[in-house]
Amino acid sequence: RRTAPRTHHRRCTPTHRRCTPTLHRRRTAATMTDAPTCNAKQLAGLALLKENKIDFEDVHTTLGKIVGNVVNAPEEPKYKRLKTTNAKIKALCSTPGARQLLVGSGFVEEEEALALPADADIAPMQAALQALTAQQAARKEEDEAAKAEAVKEQRAKAMAARKAAEPAGPQVKASHILL
Repeated sequence: RRTAPRTHHRRCTPTHRRCTPTLHRRRTAATMTDAPTCNAKQLAGLALLKENKIDFEDVHTTLGKIVGNVVNAPEEPKYKRLKTTNAKIKALCSTPGARQLLVGSGFVEEEEALALPADADIAPMQAALQALTAQQAARKEEDEAAKAEAVKEQRAKAMAARKAAEPAGPQVKASHILL
């Protein structure tokens, strides 16, 4: 009987058979040094965003789009200025953590806008984008696990109710019914 190989890390897939812990440590160590890291303001913003229960997906999608546009087209000036008078940007900035993440990524607060200076480094933006994507994926996994647990509990309750409804003693066939 052949079973799927166990994975030792969530990044590894079941088909990734040759991944040993030693090899995996080497790969992640190399990957981690290549990835930009978040600064203190970004981490504070991400922590506040993680606690958001109401519109987590909308906020992360919008922030990901804003930061992703800057990362993908760093020379495009239209992505470097966010008017805070815009209703969607105003709602986004009122979410705890969103403004901190944007300011930590390099945006500067102006009178009616958040603007990214022309000479701003893209590395903090890349770090913010990676962190937002990772946070979204982690929340999705948590939600799926919670759903699976809820289904499991619901099935257990249904089974318990079914067993409680069954008669306690051995079932006796009616002898008066002729076949």
